[in-house]
Amino acid sequence: PPLTSSFRTQVRGMASLFGITVGFAVCSYTVLAFVVSYLTSVLKYPPTIAFPAILVATFLGSIAIPAFGALSDRIGRRPVIVAGAVGTALAAYPAYLLLSLGTLVGAIAGQLLIWLFMAMFCGACPAAFSEMFPTRLRTTAVGVSYSVALALFGGTTPFVSTWLIELTGSVLAPAAFIVATALVSVVAALRMRETALSELPT
Repeated sequence: PPLTSSFRTQVRGMASLFGITVGFAVCSYTVLAFVVSYLTSVLKYPPTIAFPAILVATFLGSIAIPAFGALSDRIGRRPVIVAGAVGTALAAYPAYLLLSLGTLVGAIAGQLLIWLFMAMFCGACPAAFSEMFPTRLRTTAVGVSYSVALALFGGTTPFVSTWLIELTGSVLAPAAFIVATALVSVVAALRMRETALSELPT
């Protein structure tokens, strides 16, 4: 069966995919799910500022995704994913500082700082993940690794971020969760094999 075969023969690739997805999941769920309640409930942004800021940041950030996908075709998947993971770890605290300014510009800039590096993940990961595994096991190996990481880390991002704020009393505390998970992705991305410039496994 594909599931047992995947765990028997594709463990290294599945572990790399899982690790990369850990940071990507937290990064993406921060700007796609948590930021709404963070701006309006935690930082007390009025909806007239919070929602336009989210709309603008999401639109501008998503534009970069195809560009990073094309870049990964040229220079390889791994450099783009590593850059995304390292950048995410470095940008987390500055991004939350910008969000905490209470201004429209700060709200947009803070989100865009995270979006920039998330776009690197989004541009390179789909192709990289499918290229890691042979055709007959691709759906299972990718699906299991990606879904479990996304559920465990992406799905819990709003809860963990809120809990960190309550635990520490600091509105910057969720940045620590991004940094920690992004570092997991750095290690995993450095261990992945480059796939862009080689034949797909059959």
